[in-house]
Amino acid sequence: FATPTPGSTVISLQSVHGTYLSGWNNGGVRLQPSAQDWELWTKRETGSGKITLRSIHGSYLSAWSDGSVVLAPQAQAWEEWTEVQNADGSMSLLSHHGTYLSAWPDGSVIQANHNQGWEHWLGRGGGGR
Repeated sequence: FATPTPGSTVISLQSVHGTYLSGWNNGGVRLQPSAQDWELWTKRETGSGKITLRSIHGSYLSAWSDGSVVLAPQAQAWEEWTEVQNADGSMSLLSHHGTYLSAWPDGSVIQANHNQGWEHWLGRGGGGR
């Protein structure tokens, strides 16, 4: 795993279900029960009030217009997220489309039109391991 550049940090994202956001080498995004290498993300501030999340595979967390969440090879508008701080101390990730990153109990990750419990995440510095 590459050392983060200045202005970036390595984190893991834990869902309300206790599972971790995982980027797969085939471009898929799922939830996993523990934070290993594939659950580590390099969070970088874009300078425009947004962030990007780069997977261990070098690809970026991306919100597509059809509501899916995948990994993309480059960081463009669909790979930028706005961190929203929630009253419970968690954060939510707001996509370019105005939707929120959502963790489902079956391990899938999609976008939701609302910011409720399944859209709340805990960012763990250093991967939380």
